[in-house]
Amino acid sequence: MSLLSFLRVIGIIIALILIGGLTFLYGFAYKIYDQPGLKSDLHNLHSFFPAHPSHAGEPLGAGFAVAPLPTMKFLFLGVDSRNGEQARADTIMVAIVNPKKQEIHILPIPRDTFVQVPGYGFTKINHAMFYGGVPLIKETVSRFLSEPIDYTIVVDFEGFKRVVDEMGGIHIFVEKNMDYDDPTDGTHIHLHRGEQVLNGKQALDYSRFRHDAEADTGRMRRQQQVIRAMIQEGKSMEYWPKWFNITQILGDHVKTDVPPITLIRLTKEFVSGLTPEKIQTESIQGVNRIHGYDGLWYFFVTQEERKRLHDWVERWTRGNETE
Repeated sequence: MSLLSFLRVIGIIIALILIGGLTFLYGFAYKIYDQPGLKSDLHNLHSFFPAHPSHAGEPLGAGFAVAPLPTMKFLFLGVDSRNGEQARADTIMVAIVNPKKQEIHILPIPRDTFVQVPGYGFTKINHAMFYGGVPLIKETVSRFLSEPIDYTIVVDFEGFKRVVDEMGGIHIFVEKNMDYDDPTDGTHIHLHRGEQVLNGKQALDYSRFRHDAEADTGRMRRQQQVIRAMIQEGKSMEYWPKWFNITQILGDHVKTDVPPITLIRLTKEFVSGLTPEKIQTESIQGVNRIHGYDGLWYFFVTQEERKRLHDWVERWTRGNETE
């Protein structure tokens, strides 16, 4: 990953609301919404913000019967596109967001997962992004889990680096020395073990590194570590003066099909309750090995494990709604 997942976006929007920045939020939601023709949704804000509360001091929205937000499934994609090439999904995560309980359950999917991409046969799951963009990888992930995906959020690496730099870096305990160079794509990772403040490039390098025995497993763990660090630090008051610049960066580097109304309502639900402790993760069990057909490394997941993942997604999506 190395990115600003939806969790990060939510954290930033929450900070804006806390400092009375609803105007900024309105414009931000409009800017990142990637569904032209549906932006008229923004003109329906009055559907849950009354213009004239019936009683003095009555909270905004009182007196309006608004259906509670259901639990939703988001696909988060951290993409890397260089030299004008078609973007590839370097980070793939499914997040189940429960507004009622203010909980988020995350399922990272290894980018080398061996799956059937509709129309292209069996290959790595991240190739779906290269072949058919967001629609195809969304369909591929839905088939892999046998569960529909409600919304997608796409963040590019440049945006992630700029946000971390704007924050002044993030505090991370680097778990080991990391050294890797690939002149063909300009990747140069050199980090030393220990507690430190990482700038944007370093944070991206830390969350992308996978050239050790753990491969994608370790990389996904470090991605979650980075996400939690950004959420924790982003809630500090010292960062509030920087939120305007951060939203400008996000507007250029985040695209989503989440309707602005839904994004704003989600923010209202999570304003007081989103903490790192309420963000839980699940792991996919599988085996990394070379496929005899093409000699490439893949992450193989059994049908039994796919059934378990489907049940996990279904339980947190539908089961929690009835509690």
